[in-house]
Amino acid sequence: GNNEHEASRRIKTEFLVQMDGMNSVTGGKGDADDAKPPIVMVLAATNYPWELDEAMRRRLEKRIYIPLPDQASRPALFDINLQGGP
Repeated sequence: GNNEHEASRRIKTEFLVQMDGMNSVTGGKGDADDAKPPIVMVLAATNYPWELDEAMRRRLEKRIYIPLPDQASRPALFDINLQGGP
């Protein structure tokens, strides 16, 4: 966006370039015909999915929306996360 910090813009640009470069990488062992591209999984999370850059959204092929927990589930989440604590 217009108010995007320069450092953030450079990091995002480099990340997108590296993701695009993965399309041309092969395993590098044996014949070129036998080489398989490495498997790379990118796991990303955000509280503001609507703020994601369009170029980034195009590269992240699978999207899973996980809504906020409902009122009844919140105490259970606290209990789970506080188990084994002091």
